[in-house]
Amino acid sequence: MILEGNERGFGGELAQHLLNSRDNDHVTVHAVEGFIASDLAGTLAESEAMAQGTQCRKYLFSLSLNPPPGATVTVEEFEDAIARIEVKLGLAGQPRAIIFHEKNGRRHAHCVWSRIDSGRMRAINMAHSKRKLMDISIALYREHGWSMPEGFLDYARRDPLNYSRAEAMLVARFGRCPVGVGSSRKTCRPGSASLTICPPWKMRRSCSKGSRAQIEKPRSSPPAAISRKVASAWSKASGENGIRFSRFKNSATPLKI
Repeated sequence: MILEGNERGFGGELAQHLLNSRDNDHVTVHAVEGFIASDLAGTLAESEAMAQGTQCRKYLFSLSLNPPPGATVTVEEFEDAIARIEVKLGLAGQPRAIIFHEKNGRRHAHCVWSRIDSGRMRAINMAHSKRKLMDISIALYREHGWSMPEGFLDYARRDPLNYSRAEAMLVARFGRCPVGVGSSRKTCRPGSASLTICPPWKMRRSCSKGSRAQIEKPRSSPPAAISRKVASAWSKASGENGIRFSRFKNSATPLKI
């Protein structure tokens, strides 16, 4: 079972995403525990209100549980996996919501926890969460006898044409299938099997033949330009006092007249 979790804020947007019936055939809010509100939007708004008493911005931990293709997982097995995950991550006893999505006859689950400990009014630390999720994912594959992905056995044998969730959502906006995104990322430079290209919102990429991706770095002002700006501002502010600047090699020294 593929487990993907991350810390995040913006509970309202997450509620809209989890209740999205456009991309799913069926959406079921299976359980809401530890909240005063009974609906998903109200529970995540409640978590956000509690986070206002702390300095935590990513007050939620969102997890998706995706069984391998062709596998049938019962609700009880999902609940057992979620219970093991929250103990491993230190989220046992925290308010949570469980949502099931069904699409094309395949069911997957989402679970959202509040990271805010109401007793101490502090956010629970989620150190090494991805490594802990990987350990549980491997254990679930072995217990159910599922065929484990090659990348789980050896990181060097992972699928080079695989794509991330962000890339899948990006190409979905253009009406394209996400399969093959990994190969299209390498068409800018033929023969570069190990070339890693950042997403387009981080990098300006030119796909001309033989060109390489170039990162747009912010331009900084040279020290001389900064010195001139400071000297100009100083002279304007202290012009009434009869102070002027005498420019030397790399500095500006105020002189009394």
